[in-house]
Amino acid sequence: MTMTMTSIGKHPIYDDIYQSVRIDESIAEPFSARCIGRKIETWPHDKLATFLARHCNENQNGHEKLFVRVYRGRYRLNDNAK
Repeated sequence: MTMTMTSIGKHPIYDDIYQSVRIDESIAEPFSARCIGRKIETWPHDKLATFLARHCNENQNGHEKLFVRVYRGRYRLNDNAK
């Protein structure tokens, strides 16, 4: 599945997730790396899981907070991420 630039356009993984959640509505929130991997086969599970964890609101590492952790392993898009 190849996606075009939507949303912020800085991270291809984010763009694919955003497209599937907000545009296509093929992935429901809260989602996990496994849910995303079933719909977006371009990205391996370990890369998706790492990307979600690094870019969530609970991680204080300076990465953009693109996701909100709902509970362990489940996320939703951060509507305030721009």
